[in-house]
Amino acid sequence: MSTRLNTRYLIAIVAIFALALIGACASGSQNDSVSFGYEEPAYESVVTEKGRPASGGAAAPAATAAPQSGGSSGSRAESGEDADAFSVEIKDDTVSDSSGGGSASIEQEIAAATDGRIIIRTADLNVTVDDVTMTLDDISKIAVSSGGWVVTSSQPRNYSGSISIRVPADRFDDVIEQLSDLAVKVKSVSTRSEDFTEEFTDVSARTQTLSDTLDRLRLLYERAFTVEDAIMIQKEITSVQSDLESLEARLNFLSQSSAFSFISVGPGISAARTDARRR
Repeated sequence: MSTRLNTRYLIAIVAIFALALIGACASGSQNDSVSFGYEEPAYESVVTEKGRPASGGAAAPAATAAPQSGGSSGSRAESGEDADAFSVEIKDDTVSDSSGGGSASIEQEIAAATDGRIIIRTADLNVTVDDVTMTLDDISKIAVSSGGWVVTSSQPRNYSGSISIRVPADRFDDVIEQLSDLAVKVKSVSTRSEDFTEEFTDVSARTQTLSDTLDRLRLLYERAFTVEDAIMIQKEITSVQSDLESLEARLNFLSQSSAFSFISVGPGISAARTDARRR
């Protein structure tokens, strides 16, 4: 009887120890599992790869954990690269700016404004020369060789004469210097520059308006139903056409005067005549 009880107690004790051992193993296994999951440095791979997740859902928590575990150097590297990219972009803009616009565009505007102006330059010279006839001939040659022409030339007496010429505006100063070299004495030189840009612009606009009006009148003339209408329209056409021709002539004068400067020389008194008077 006692032997049976002892056997039962022994079995019970063994069973209790077995259950306790199984429970301890299960507990240890669970603790190992939790510890492994916590210590896995998933965020390190994220930092090393500069934000690209190495696996599945670990990417999100790894991003927040990165600054706490040596990821600051990776962050600085990224910001450094961004800074380099930004500086390059600014440099490109600067080069593009300096080469494409800026002072170049300003110079173009100034040149356009200057070239578009109607400036008329004129000059009057009063000189004393040795030979009037020869001097008039020399002045004519200077005008032609400079790309201009003689407007008028007069020699009422052997000892006096006058001449007026037109020369290209860009040769104006050079021609005056050449004319002065022909003289024994330059008594006076006067030059003038006048800006006719405003008048030229106004006349151009009026010319265009009259031209459009003339076109409409001619169209009406073709559609006139009666002789009286045709006569009335024809009178208007004649009047408008006359005004238009006057404006066009003024435009031509301003354009030519701006392109070719006017220089007048005389009346010139020869040195020989002056010496004779002194005697």
